[in-house]
Amino acid sequence: MTTKSVMNNNTRLLWTRAAAIGSIWAAFEIILGTFLHSLRLPFAGTTLTFFSVALLTAFARRYPRKGLFWRAALVTALLRSLMPGTFILGPLIGILLEGLFFEFFTRLLGYRFAAFALAGISAMFGAVLQKIIAILLIYGFDIWRVLKNLYFAFVRSTGWHLSPVRLFAAIGSLYVAAGLLAAYTGLYLARSAWQSPAPEVRMPMVTERGPDIFALSGRFRYHRRFLVLHVLALVFFLAGLEVLSFAWIWPVATVYELFLIYRYGKGLRKLNKPLFWFQLVLIALLALALWADKREGLQIGLKMMLRAVLLVSIFTAIGTELHNPIVRRLLQRRGYAPLLSALQSATGTLPSVLAYMGRQKSGWLNPLMVLRRSLQLTDTVIERMSGQGRNIYYLTGPSGSGKTTRTKQIFRALRQKYPAEKITGFWAPALYHDGQITGYELHCTDGRQFRLASRNKVFSQNLPVGRFHLDASVFERCTESLLPALEQASWLLIDEMGPLECRGNGWMKLFESAARIAHLQILISVRPKTLECLRERFPEYRFLEWPPDIPD
Repeated sequence: MTTKSVMNNNTRLLWTRAAAIGSIWAAFEIILGTFLHSLRLPFAGTTLTFFSVALLTAFARRYPRKGLFWRAALVTALLRSLMPGTFILGPLIGILLEGLFFEFFTRLLGYRFAAFALAGISAMFGAVLQKIIAILLIYGFDIWRVLKNLYFAFVRSTGWHLSPVRLFAAIGSLYVAAGLLAAYTGLYLARSAWQSPAPEVRMPMVTERGPDIFALSGRFRYHRRFLVLHVLALVFFLAGLEVLSFAWIWPVATVYELFLIYRYGKGLRKLNKPLFWFQLVLIALLALALWADKREGLQIGLKMMLRAVLLVSIFTAIGTELHNPIVRRLLQRRGYAPLLSALQSATGTLPSVLAYMGRQKSGWLNPLMVLRRSLQLTDTVIERMSGQGRNIYYLTGPSGSGKTTRTKQIFRALRQKYPAEKITGFWAPALYHDGQITGYELHCTDGRQFRLASRNKVFSQNLPVGRFHLDASVFERCTESLLPALEQASWLLIDEMGPLECRGNGWMKLFESAARIAHLQILISVRPKTLECLRERFPEYRFLEWPPDIPD
C-alpha cells in the first residue's frame, strides 16, 4: 500500500470516528440540554459543559488519536447549529472551544489525567467566557452599564460591599474543582463503560446519506445575495447601534426586521418564546429604573431590546441561507468533502442515537448511567459507519472485454429472480462511428439516458480523461438522484469505476455512500489496476468476484 493510500485511510478513519463521536455527543447535548432548560435550572450551560468534558475524556482514553477532537467538535457543533431553521451561535462556539482545548492539551501533555484536567478546567472557564461574550454581543456594552448600576444600587440599599476579587476567586475555585471532577468522571466512565459488556442495542442501518442538512423546504428559494446582505447588515447594525442616533436607526432596523420576519418567519422560533421577551422587558425596565435621566434609561433599554431581536433574527437568517446547496458544492470543491461526508454520516446516525437515549427515561435522573451506555454504542456506530467486513462484488477485465454487456445481463437476471426488490444503478455502453469508439452513453435502470463522454464534443462542465471529454455534471446529477433511493434499494450496479474514481472523483461519492448501507448489495465493474487501487483505499471491504450462484 502506498504512503498516500495509508494517509487517506487514516484520514478517513479519523473522520469516521469523529462522525460517530459527534453523533453521540450531539445527541447527549440535545437531550440533556433540552431536559435542563425545560426545567429552567440555573447553570444549565455549565452543567452541560461538565458532562461534555466527561464524555470527551472517556473518548480520549478510548481513541487516543491526534486530530480527532477538533474534528468531532466541528461535526457536533455543525449538527447543533446547521439544523434547518436555526443558527445557534452559543453552542457552536462552546463546542468548538471544548474540542480545541482537548486537542491542544492532549498534544502537549499526552493522553493522561493532567491533560484531561487542564482541558476540563479550560472548558469550564471557556463556557463562562463564551456566555459573557454572547451577552455582550446580543445586548451590547450597555448591559455592562446596567449591571454596574445595579451593583451600586445594591450596595447603597444594603451597605454590603462585595469584593469583586474575592467573588471572582471563589467562583474560579469552583470552576477549577468542576473541571478536575469532570476529567476524573470521564476516566471512571472509560473504565466502567468498556470493561463491562455492552447492552443489547438494535442499531438501525447507519448510512452516510442521512437527512440533508442543507435542505429546508422545496418551496424555499435561496438567494446568494441575501447571504451577503445579512452579513453586511450584521456589521452595519452592530456599529450603527453604538455610534448612530437611536431616533435615526430604529426605523431602518424595524423595516429590516419586518423583512426578516416575512422571509424567515418559521425559523425565528426564539422570537415566539415568552421567556425571551420577558428577559428583554426586564432588562429595559432595569435600565429605566437605574438611570437618573429616565429618558436616557428608556432609550438604552429600548436599544438593547432592538439589538437583541435584530441579532437573533440576523443569525437565524444567515444560518438559513447557509443551507443553500451552492454552499455544499462550494465546500466540496474547496476540499471539504471529508467534513461533509462525516456530517452526513453523523446526521444519519443521530436519530438512532437519540431514540436509544430517549428510551432511558428514568436514567436521566442518573446522567452517568446514560453516558456509560452511550459510550458503549461508539464502537458499534464506528463499525457501521466504516462498513467493516462488508462484501463488494466486482466484474473485472480490460477495456472492451464485455463488462458493460455483462452488467446489463446481470441487471435483467436480478430483476427476473427478485421481482419484488429494487435494483438501481447504470451501465455505460460505448458509442461507435465507422468502427471507432466516439463516446459513452449512460443508461440508468429507471430508463434515463445521458451523454457521459465524447471524443470530440467539449461539455460545459468538461472533464478531460485520456482521449475523451467527460461531462462532470452527469456524475453530480446522477449521484444526487440516486443517493436518496439507496435506502430502499437492494442492489446497486456501477459501470464502471476507473482511474477517475481512484483520484476521488467520478462515482466515488456514490460508491462510498452506498458502501455504508449494510443491507445494500453492490456490484461494480472495474479494470484490474483500478481494483487494486480500491483494495488499497478500502482495506476494510472484501472485494469478491461476481458469485456464480447468481445468474448472469
